[in-house]
Amino acid sequence: MAKKINYEARLKRNVSRISFGKKTIYKKGTLIWSFPEKIFNKITAKNISRYTSLSICEGHGIFKYFNLDKDIEFVKIEVVTSKKEKIVKLKS
Repeated sequence: MAKKINYEARLKRNVSRISFGKKTIYKKGTLIWSFPEKIFNKITAKNISRYTSLSICEGHGIFKYFNLDKDIEFVKIEVVTSKKEKIVKLKS
């Protein structure tokens, strides 16, 4: 069995924004950023800007930036892969 650990930065509340007369709502749990465990161990609140801007691009250079303290929660994702083999015979 192979085990892989990833971390995700997700929204912990609904966030609304009005841009160019259009209202956009970002739902709770929306994925902002995904990264492996090796990088997560290096991240602190002071140096997170080196790795990501914690934003979503809406297109044509328009970004919605989120507050690390109010808007973002980190989730640990464990992916376990198992392999099973079984010998089968063809029907005659």
